[in-house]
Amino acid sequence: MKVIYISGAITAKTPYQRWLNARHSEEVMINLLKAGWAVICPHKNTENLDGSINRNLSTEHDFWIKMDLELLRRCDAIYMLRNYRHSVGSKAELKEAKKLGLDIYYEDGT
Repeated sequence: MKVIYISGAITAKTPYQRWLNARHSEEVMINLLKAGWAVICPHKNTENLDGSINRNLSTEHDFWIKMDLELLRRCDAIYMLRNYRHSVGSKAELKEAKKLGLDIYYEDGT
């Protein structure tokens, strides 16, 4: 079974927008599971943690990026959500995926 990593904006200006980001990634995750992929979805990994690890948002963000890049390195492919361009982390993940030679899929077809 091949493993795919979902990449897209997680953080947002409001809790509601963050919730919408998580719901959208969940819909994509379900579709990828139905298509036969093993899925890593960082949105779901962090959805209810909100500062549980560290209150220093700068440090916390660096931690999550480092962790997410490590998970990505263990994948066969990456799926870029349509909002990935609004995320520093997603752009870093795309750069790493290209460096690793992973298959890249774009939700918006680009």
